[in-house]
Amino acid sequence: MSCYYEDDQKVSLSAFQARLEATDLIPSQESLLPHLPVLIPLLNAEGLDTLAKLRKALKSKKSLQSLACRIGWDEKPLALLRRTVESYFPKPIALAEFSQLDPQMLKALQKAGIQHTRQLFEGYWRDPASFCTSCGFSTEALGEALALADLCRIQWVGVTVARMLLAAGTSSSHAVAHAACDTLHDALQEANREHGLMKGSIGKRDVARLIHAASTPPPVG
Repeated sequence: MSCYYEDDQKVSLSAFQARLEATDLIPSQESLLPHLPVLIPLLNAEGLDTLAKLRKALKSKKSLQSLACRIGWDEKPLALLRRTVESYFPKPIALAEFSQLDPQMLKALQKAGIQHTRQLFEGYWRDPASFCTSCGFSTEALGEALALADLCRIQWVGVTVARMLLAAGTSSSHAVAHAACDTLHDALQEANREHGLMKGSIGKRDVARLIHAASTPPPVG
C-alpha cells in the first residue's frame, strides 16, 4: 500500500530544514530561510525533533505564542514556519469538485463512504480488489478518478492543476516527479490552450517547483 502522506513522525527537523533549503520556495516563504540555522537547533533543544512534534507545537495561536516565549523567538517567523510546514500536507479535495467524473461513480463511491481524494487513494491502494467490489467499479473504470486523487497528493496541486496534468498526459505523481521541465511545461500549455482550464499561463519556474514537489509524496508504482 502507498500512503497518502510521508510519515511526519519519521521526518526529523534537520531533514525538513535540508528539504526547505534545497527547494525553490515560493516568494512568501523565502524570508524563512535566514532563520533556519538558528531556529531549528532551538526547536530541537525543546524536544521538537520531528515534523509531527513541530506541527503539534504550532497547531494553535496559543501554543505558538507559548513556544515563541520559551525559545525567545519572534512569533512572525514561527507563524510563517507553520504555514510552510502545513503546505507540505495536501488537503483532501471533494471528488464532487471534479465535474468531469461520472455522476453514477461518484454516487457509488459516496455510498461506500468515499467522498474525497484521500479516502479514494488510501481506500483503493489498501486493497484494490475489495475496494472495487465494494463500490461496484473496476480499476479501469476508476482510472481517471484514481489518477486525479494521486495527482492531488502533490504540494500545491488542486482541482485545476490536477485536471491540466491529466489533460497533458501526466496521470501520476510518479510521472510528474520524473518529467522534464520543458516537456511538461509545453504539454501543460497545450492542454490549457485546448481545454481552457486556467486563466493565463503557468511558468517554467512553477513547473520546476511542481516536479520537485512531486518527489515528496510516495508515488504510486
